[in-house]
Amino acid sequence: MVIMPIPKDVRKFKTKIFMSFTLRQISFLLIGGALGCAVKFGLGNVWTDEVGKEACNYLMMFVMAPFVMCGYVDIQDMPIYVYAKEVLVNRYFGHKRRPYRTVNIYENLAVQNKITYEYFDDVDDSFDKKGRKKSEKKIKKEHEKRLEKFLKENPDLKPIS
Repeated sequence: MVIMPIPKDVRKFKTKIFMSFTLRQISFLLIGGALGCAVKFGLGNVWTDEVGKEACNYLMMFVMAPFVMCGYVDIQDMPIYVYAKEVLVNRYFGHKRRPYRTVNIYENLAVQNKITYEYFDDVDDSFDKKGRKKSEKKIKKEHEKRLEKFLKENPDLKPIS
């Protein structure tokens, strides 16, 4: 079997819909063109002198340019409108300073460990006074009673529920 590396440009392949345009490029070109035509035909009749027509053409380009850029420009492998949204959310609408908060997941375990060591130290409840082995249910009941008594004596300690 022959193993060959795949070139990186193959991974960045985008499906072409019409000629060399992707669906995103076609859609944003159509939106930009429709807005440009609306500006040109809407204001072209109002501004009839040469300066007005030139100003209308510049206005048309400024209206079309963001939509054409949205179709073509990628920043960090994201379309420019997605990148702009991320920048706006992170820089202006998000938290100015992130609070430094930690959750100590070991705190409850440490308390439980302290309860376990203080409570169960040197205790073997598996045999009764006659030397017979106790059942698991009986041992569990005795442990729960002793634990309740221990927790009443030490109100600062709480078991993990």
